[in-house]
Amino acid sequence: MATDVDKRTTCSSVWCGGHEIRHPLRLNNTSPTPTKCGDHRYTLSCENDNKLFLYLKSMKFQVQSIDYNNYTIRLVDANVALHSHNHYFLLPYSFSSSNFSTVDYFESFQYSRLTKQMLYLRCPPYGVESSASAACINGSYVHGGTLYVSDIDKTLQELAVGDSCEIEWMYLTSWPTEIKHSNISCTAFHHMLLYGFELSWLKAYCNNDTFFAMIGDNGDIVCFNDHHKVSPLQPQNCKHESTN
Repeated sequence: MATDVDKRTTCSSVWCGGHEIRHPLRLNNTSPTPTKCGDHRYTLSCENDNKLFLYLKSMKFQVQSIDYNNYTIRLVDANVALHSHNHYFLLPYSFSSSNFSTVDYFESFQYSRLTKQMLYLRCPPYGVESSASAACINGSYVHGGTLYVSDIDKTLQELAVGDSCEIEWMYLTSWPTEIKHSNISCTAFHHMLLYGFELSWLKAYCNNDTFFAMIGDNGDIVCFNDHHKVSPLQPQNCKHESTN
């Protein structure tokens, strides 16, 4: 049986569109990727017009970029990609950091340090429209809300909004430029959605019960199990065949 090191040293890269796929990522079994190659927890799908997708449970995400130096993959919700020219489109469901704390749900990935949360808040008096967010509201949302962007897991108190405010909708973005945290315009909010968010596969190099992984000061991977530092499961640097 091939070990993880064997997989990385004997498996060639494959491509979908402009994306190179190599360990621990792999293409699904309908592709030319051998069964032994890659980590099956990080299986991607190359579909019509050479577009690359990642399926997480019932959600479908289009791959925007892959960075093997930072161990990250940037994703945009497939429904957002379909509405790329509609600046007033908001997804009818939420997706937040809490998705990564539930057992057996996205457990192979973690959000990157660049990821922020996008919030749609409603605060009393209800029915008073925010000038910045009113244009974004469609049939899925009621009027009277404000769009915010903040650091992951910030509370409403930390956002300096009233205790009576309610979170109607949440999502993630890794928008790379500085963000004014409150009263975001609808167009800017859409651009952040369309840019997508980064996930990290660093935990691929750690034991299965790893809570969190990060890149250390020396560029090595550091794994944490119940807040205790543990050694990576496998070597991080090895040769890899290229198809070029």
